[in-house]
Amino acid sequence: MGGGGSSKIHVLAISPSYPCQLSCKYCAVPGNAREIEKNREAVCQAKKLDIAQMMRVLEEKDVLDLKEPIQLSAGEITILSNKKEILDSLSKYPVQVFSNCVLYDAQISEMISRKDGSFLNVSVDAGTRETYREVKGLDAYDRVLSHIRRYAQEGAVIEIKYILMPENCDRENIDGFLAFCKEISPRALMISGDLNVDHTNLPAKIIDGVIYMARQAERYGIPYRIMPYFGDKNMERIQEELNVTGEIK
Repeated sequence: MGGGGSSKIHVLAISPSYPCQLSCKYCAVPGNAREIEKNREAVCQAKKLDIAQMMRVLEEKDVLDLKEPIQLSAGEITILSNKKEILDSLSKYPVQVFSNCVLYDAQISEMISRKDGSFLNVSVDAGTRETYREVKGLDAYDRVLSHIRRYAQEGAVIEIKYILMPENCDRENIDGFLAFCKEISPRALMISGDLNVDHTNLPAKIIDGVIYMARQAERYGIPYRIMPYFGDKNMERIQEELNVTGEIK
């Protein structure tokens, strides 16, 4: 809701615990493939959420004054039986669609290609098929890259993320990933870290990987942003190594 007494909604994030076919090592969402069995109740409750009805109520009450795209995240929208109904209910607004891109969806492609502020948020986290399978829990690397390429060819606005961990911070993976980024020309590369680990005790190779990825992205002309998820001391080192001050972009 808006601050300062405002009754309008300026930011809307829709994040039910939908199921996902991946089991990413860093993911704590109840519906991921690794956790779904012990979180069946939460997933069932998420499926009962009527997003279309929720949007109708918000519109009828005239409380939407959105300042940024609606965030549609948590789980994987493309595997839901009612995905069209959900996407239809959001289609008049700019939307940030979070998808793993294991499946391609034509309606999503249309939405993220409208140049109205909508975009795709996808986390690849690997530059080789083997590492993708290790990190994400499914042998779908080639399929995912193919679908992202298709979205890009159809005019999609894409923000692509790489979450650095011990398994994927080597140069082979980083170089493979950046070569793909050069193909699709994303609006931005988000260089991120695992939110669930101790950021004060990260292996040095992860920070080395951050610095290497940033330098190579700049070399290739790929816009990037380093997310503040590596701990204060590590962020200071990254900032110093990249010879920047203030926000790292």
